[in-house]
Amino acid sequence: MTGERRPVLLIVNPISGGKPGSTPRLSDDHEKLKPEALAAALQSRGLSVRLHLLSEADDPADVARGDPDTDVVVAGGDGTVGPVAEVLARSDRALGILPMGSWNNIARGLGLPLELEPAHAEAAAAFGAYESEVIDKVGGMVAGLTYGAKKDSALKHFERAAKLFPASPIIHIEHANGLILLFGKARIDDATRLYEKAAALKPVDAMERLDIEHAKSELE
Repeated sequence: MTGERRPVLLIVNPISGGKPGSTPRLSDDHEKLKPEALAAALQSRGLSVRLHLLSEADDPADVARGDPDTDVVVAGGDGTVGPVAEVLARSDRALGILPMGSWNNIARGLGLPLELEPAHAEAAAAFGAYESEVIDKVGGMVAGLTYGAKKDSALKHFERAAKLFPASPIIHIEHANGLILLFGKARIDDATRLYEKAAALKPVDAMERLDIEHAKSELE
């Protein structure tokens, strides 16, 4: 763990996925889905983890508010992820999702992988993009008062995503797009540098190859 990283609050809902859903399970190995195993998986990636196992009396939003110096990873379904996302959307804290529910509509809507990997960086970039789009559409004042979307928060989410996963082209592309939405021509030079950074990366799969080609097209 680096000094720049916050501890991670891992919120686990032990009863998620109680009925058949439309998405695959994170793993068919039940041992890997135990709270302690999930915590160990995050710790193996250099993260300091605080595990909170939800009880029936717990409100996930209150749990997230109660440990404000952390980023948060939620292992659960939409009913667990949603309240936590609302809390974090009004802060510079990053959200990771381990989709363990029956449907996982939030994770799918964010385009997060439904496999046993912490989606920390991708979730941070997704929230930055969300806030940027809201501000662009309704203006800063309405975005802040109605949706909790703020320029500073969007920028911090993009910066956190880049620190966590600097080799991801889509994170730099989303950051560039966000700068244009938030600041227009005033930040076009910064956006161009981010497109250049994405274009210079080497793809590890077909999706990244498409992202890199998109970045190159923005530079033409």
